[in-house]
Amino acid sequence: MQMSVFRQGHPTEQLEHLDCMRQAVGTDSANMILHARLHNLTVLVGLPGGQAVVKPHEDTDEALSFEDLYDVAISVSEYRKIETQQVTTREELAPHLYEMDLFLVQDRPVSVRIRLKAKTEHDVKALWKRLVRENTEFGTELYSRYATAMMDATHGAIETSGPLKIADAAPEDAPEWEFLDRS
Repeated sequence: MQMSVFRQGHPTEQLEHLDCMRQAVGTDSANMILHARLHNLTVLVGLPGGQAVVKPHEDTDEALSFEDLYDVAISVSEYRKIETQQVTTREELAPHLYEMDLFLVQDRPVSVRIRLKAKTEHDVKALWKRLVRENTEFGTELYSRYATAMMDATHGAIETSGPLKIADAAPEDAPEWEFLDRS
């Protein structure tokens, strides 16, 4: 079976899969080429002269390039996970749990304007404190408006730290996302 080989800055070439495996730099690369052939996948492997994307040949491959396929190719790291979990594709890999810190980076304070009905300025402050402390509807609306204002591109951006993998396999019942207390 013919394999298409894509190298950065070079024209696409076709090799027999056994010749391609013989050229592989390392056992992982050879195994990945065989895996690509058996399961009709695209892999990123080491060949003499550097990295190459390898896939079973199709007539439309001439229109593709290394850059087109780089992000969709299975990497060595992903291939090792595929082998460990005994699956065929990265889509079949079990999810892991990660934690990430989010930082709001602002170039100016975020403000929300409210109108309160009160007899004096002192009453306004008391009303404000009571609403924040006791009125769920007010609190929900306030937080929603602050969140909207913070996400406004004119105020700043959210930056991240991480992700940090905290578990090898996520439990089946783990939610897709959840907020954590800082403790």
